[in-house]
Amino acid sequence: MLAVASNLNYIVQKKSGDPYNFDFNCIGFATSVIYSFGFILPLILNFILNIFGSKTRYVEILCIYGYSTIVFIPAALLSSTGWSIVEWALLLYAGGSSSVFLMTNLWTELEKYILNKRYIIMGLIAASQFLLVLIIKFRFF
Repeated sequence: MLAVASNLNYIVQKKSGDPYNFDFNCIGFATSVIYSFGFILPLILNFILNIFGSKTRYVEILCIYGYSTIVFIPAALLSSTGWSIVEWALLLYAGGSSSVFLMTNLWTELEKYILNKRYIIMGLIAASQFLLVLIIKFRFF
């Protein structure tokens, strides 16, 4: 979806008469980014939670991360308007709502097992979502 939205953005912004060149590298990079953020970050979070005694399974965290990234699909499609302020607003909204979704769903686990460091972990989750927003904005739009 990111590659499609990125190429739509290119079509919208190109001048008439310029030839259209599809960016095939965009597909591989988009796949790498999405799978990295979708599988590796939940694995790291699961590892951290298990170190502190949580019984949360990797599949549960993977599902929560998957649901949290759904908001990036309409944000990416609507970001192909070519207006930078709209792109920033949509992507920041997607990153913020994704972070809030993750934090509210993981709060009880962190509250049970990681009393002292739960705010650090929440900050890392928010920072990783903001990093995803920056990668999407600067690489695809």
